[in-house]
Amino acid sequence: MAAAAAGTGSSGDDGGDAKGMPMDDMGGAGGAGVGSGSATFRTPPPTRRSSKSRRERRGRISLNPLLLGRSLFKPGSKDSMSDGGSPKVGPDGSLLTARQSRRRALRITAEDTAVIRQQMKEVETTTLLQRFRAKRINLKKALYQLEMEKRNQFYKELGIYFVFLALFFGVVWRLPVHYPYEENTAFTDLFLDEEFTEPTFKKNWYDVMVTQELWQWVDGPLINGLYDNQLPTNRMVGAAQVRQVRVREVLPGEPGVDADVSCANAFELFAGAGAGGAGGGGAGGIDPVRCFPEWSEEYDERGPHTGVPDGDAWPAGKPAPTWYWNLTESTLMRSLTFTPHLLNVEMDYGMGGYLVELPMADKPRARAVVAEMRDGGFVDQATRGMAFSFNFYNPAFDMFTIFRIVFDYSPTGYIEKSGRVKTVKLRLVESVWDVIAVDWPILLLAAAVTYYIVIEMTHLWSKGFKDYFYSFWNMLEFVHLGVLIVFIGMWINYMSFSRDTWNRAKLCAAEGCFADLQPIAWYAQALYNVAAGSSLLSLFKVFKFLRLNSRMNLMWRTLNIAVYDLIAFFAIFVMVFIGYTIMGFLAFGAQVREYRSLTTSFWACFNMLLGSFNYEQLLKAAPRLAPIFFASYMILVYITFINMFIAIMNEYYTVAQKEKKDAARLKQQVLARRQAHGGGGEGGGGGGGGASGSGGGGGGGASG
Repeated sequence: MAAAAAGTGSSGDDGGDAKGMPMDDMGGAGGAGVGSGSATFRTPPPTRRSSKSRRERRGRISLNPLLLGRSLFKPGSKDSMSDGGSPKVGPDGSLLTARQSRRRALRITAEDTAVIRQQMKEVETTTLLQRFRAKRINLKKALYQLEMEKRNQFYKELGIYFVFLALFFGVVWRLPVHYPYEENTAFTDLFLDEEFTEPTFKKNWYDVMVTQELWQWVDGPLINGLYDNQLPTNRMVGAAQVRQVRVREVLPGEPGVDADVSCANAFELFAGAGAGGAGGGGAGGIDPVRCFPEWSEEYDERGPHTGVPDGDAWPAGKPAPTWYWNLTESTLMRSLTFTPHLLNVEMDYGMGGYLVELPMADKPRARAVVAEMRDGGFVDQATRGMAFSFNFYNPAFDMFTIFRIVFDYSPTGYIEKSGRVKTVKLRLVESVWDVIAVDWPILLLAAAVTYYIVIEMTHLWSKGFKDYFYSFWNMLEFVHLGVLIVFIGMWINYMSFSRDTWNRAKLCAAEGCFADLQPIAWYAQALYNVAAGSSLLSLFKVFKFLRLNSRMNLMWRTLNIAVYDLIAFFAIFVMVFIGYTIMGFLAFGAQVREYRSLTTSFWACFNMLLGSFNYEQLLKAAPRLAPIFFASYMILVYITFINMFIAIMNEYYTVAQKEKKDAARLKQQVLARRQAHGGGGEGGGGGGGGASGSGGGGGGGASG
């Protein structure tokens, strides 16, 4: 009996019972295991250790991958460390004990590390299952408890995030929107929708198509709106500014000129009428041909501009007026802010021009200045852009309304118009204490963003760059924090910008000069855009915390399993859609405004999907091609592709819903078993350390 006990104890210390169960998982003394009866070689029993040192050793074995020899290799295999108790021989021919052989087997090289780590992923699951069985723990119940803990942790994080959302929207709502809308609408009606004074029918700024109508608008709605105080709640700040950009003339045979603007054919066609040069007379009294290209930096005119007065309106003997080019503080954006191409590029006229100021609070003098420009030839063939800029201040709401009306002159004779009105509220602070007193929410928001940055950097450091960005939600979090950082930085910079703008406006209000407030108007618009984007991402992030809820996660699960079919569908859809975009541009672009460029044609086709189209215009532009374009587009794109998309989403929605129901059914089964057999596992777990105790524990584990 003593020999048997000694044999059993040594076998248990070597690493397992006959079934391969690790000794650590059994959790008992050596007598609980069954030794290898066929072993012919017995090693001396190891020195007995205390129970505390054994627990420490078991902890090290379960945590250190290099010490998991008993879990990495199954007994009896060629990689087994005990090999059924057979003797081990060292390099010098000496016999090794079981402990020495295990230590030698655990000495792995660097190239074996990757293999060990790969095996660890399988071993972790197997070892966990063995420990659960040894301790009579139901695996489904344990996983259910882990899921509940994770769910509770997510809801806790969601509660913290709701506090962050309240703080964020408390900052965003400090940006005024309602009152600027009222200001913008009032000024738009005053200057753009106001009727001309001379015609007996309604005619306003939107009807301006030639230079004569432009001067009618200036003499009527513009002058009256600036000086008649029709909006008594607002006061004009400084003077109004008229700004013109021009191009230089291209002469016949000029070297280095682009072939598109050389006008060589025009000079040849009208050779009998004379060509080029101001003041050159043509044959038979015909005006000479002059060539002025589209505006670009290459052809930008910056020399003195001497007008050619109208002989009927200009006083006899009065010299022709001359205007000079000057540099300004803001860039003059065109009416078409971006090029009318598929790949758009921002367009502007630079930061200079020929400037004329309309004096503040002096209507007769302003009319005289306008008459000089109109009759003195301020606008001619070389004009490519005219801008009227002025500012108003509302003392009730402490807001500036910044207005700029632009007329773009195309070489074709077409006039493109744009009226941009922006109302901004300056945030004036003098010191850091003013920032704390006035804008303390933005400081709290900065602290909250810093908190989330630290958390995400910790996750990035622990998971690694590749594993971190493999998750869609981590990428969303990264983008969200980046946008929030930009928003906070722009808000702080806006405070400094506001002080400079206030000083400029105060100076011009006193001296009667023009205060160029366009830079802060565009900056405020950019701040609003960033705030809008961050608001969307902030609310979008809520789904990150709700995805553990099966109902909330149903949509994301549907998109996740349908992603490959959707990619294939959209690849085909985009090719067909771009084909109709190009077809609409070529067929109707010369007649219909909505198809005049690839960009506008793209959005016109997109609006057709929503039911917004004007078939009569298409029919007038191309009577033969319009029916083919419209009918094929509606059948192929609107009916076929839209229904295919709905069918794909419906199919995968059904699959996702079935997965949700199966998961819910499994949880119900686990709960039912837990209620019905809740005492079995506990009874089994209380089994004793002897043979009968082990048997009772096994029975309890089976019933549990």
